[in-house]
Amino acid sequence: MATFRKIHTTFWTDPYVEELTQEQKLFYLYLITNTKTSQSGIYEITKKYIAYETGFTPKQVNELLSFFEGTDKISYSAETNEIAIINWSKFNYNKSHKVLKCIYDDLQLIKSTELIKKIYNEVYIQKLIDEESKYSVLIEYLLGIHTVSIPKLQQEEEQAQEEVQEEVQVQPQVELEEEEKDQEQSERLIDTIVKEPPLEEGGSIRGWDIKSTNKLNELKSLRQ
Repeated sequence: MATFRKIHTTFWTDPYVEELTQEQKLFYLYLITNTKTSQSGIYEITKKYIAYETGFTPKQVNELLSFFEGTDKISYSAETNEIAIINWSKFNYNKSHKVLKCIYDDLQLIKSTELIKKIYNEVYIQKLIDEESKYSVLIEYLLGIHTVSIPKLQQEEEQAQEEVQEEVQVQPQVELEEEEKDQEQSERLIDTIVKEPPLEEGGSIRGWDIKSTNKLNELKSLRQ
């Protein structure tokens, strides 16, 4: 794919650009047309390299980068020396399979996923989905970096497993307590009957047959 960047003629009449100083206009134009730019709108470039190509001093480069970050036109990662042109996807949107593949390939080289999220946000993803883009690999990739982080997901899964284990442990404990309670009630009832059985004349227990009476007498002898 040809490495050229389109600059619309309305660039110079844009209200934002009209308010820029001469240095700011030149710097902004450089950021969107230099040899390091990519189809994705995110690229790696050092401040030293910018100073070398533009002729600005390192101090001027820092000041200009801070200015355009402050006006939300770019996002700069000092950790990875990468720049994202915030409105890139808005003015360079293309659903061509070749273009999307080129964007996907470019993004694989980007170290800062935070910069990717700023340009290729949920609105961009939804636009691709609504227009039934055939390059699903890019959609899946962007959806992946917008989901919750793996450590957070693992933490939620571990917490869910702990809750399940607690439920499993509590249930047998409850059942055991109920069984012990029933056993205690049964023993108290037997103690009452053994100690003060409702006897009839002849020594048999009222309402009990001889076999049951004998069994109760056995329990009584065991407790004594």
